[in-house]
Amino acid sequence: MVKNDFKLSHYVENLKVGIGTPFLLPSLGKQVESRLKGIKVNIYKPYKDSEKVLLYTDKIIEVSLFQIDSPSLLEHKEIMGALMNLGINSSCFGDIIVLKDKAYFYSLSAIDDAIFANLNKISRYSVKLKKVPLETLSNYEREYSNFTLLSSSLRLDKIVSLIAKTNREKACGLIKNKEVTINYEIITKPTYNLKEDDIFSIHRIGKFKFLGVKGMTKNNKIIGEYIKYI
Repeated sequence: MVKNDFKLSHYVENLKVGIGTPFLLPSLGKQVESRLKGIKVNIYKPYKDSEKVLLYTDKIIEVSLFQIDSPSLLEHKEIMGALMNLGINSSCFGDIIVLKDKAYFYSLSAIDDAIFANLNKISRYSVKLKKVPLETLSNYEREYSNFTLLSSSLRLDKIVSLIAKTNREKACGLIKNKEVTINYEIITKPTYNLKEDDIFSIHRIGKFKFLGVKGMTKNNKIIGEYIKYI
């Protein structure tokens, strides 16, 4: 909590003097906006459905788009792991997009040299990087399926049990075994309450985004909506 408050304060103070933010998840972006009362905040999305966004009041931080050429189709988690292993803060990286024959990722242009110098292997494969125009993916749209759930609460163990179609005990086991992430961070507390725009993954089940509570049933069940990325 202290760490997040520090980040929030840092981004807010920077925006007040015209310095844009790095890549933020929508949930954090909304918290930043809520602290900037009376100040117009612009939101930059690299493409329509991008998960990570940049906020700015005056000047946006410059962004790069890299294309990955590899002898084998790489998975999202493999690319994410390779980027994190560079020792660069995750806020320097934007979305990772894996298509049928290529993969892409966004990053802050300030770390271009570090990426070119150090990212030459992902998983066990050697890769070639190429910086391409941002317009390359300007019309890209994510593929996902929409779902509705009925739940007595938004506790993580309850939601995981519903989506994974298992019991609460096994859902808690998945969480405690670090097989569930929220906003790209491992979370081991089954009591965490899911929030609107939270992006979560369940190992071997899939990646999801919670869209929020849409209503209540007559017997006080929560009607929630979420999407599953394809």
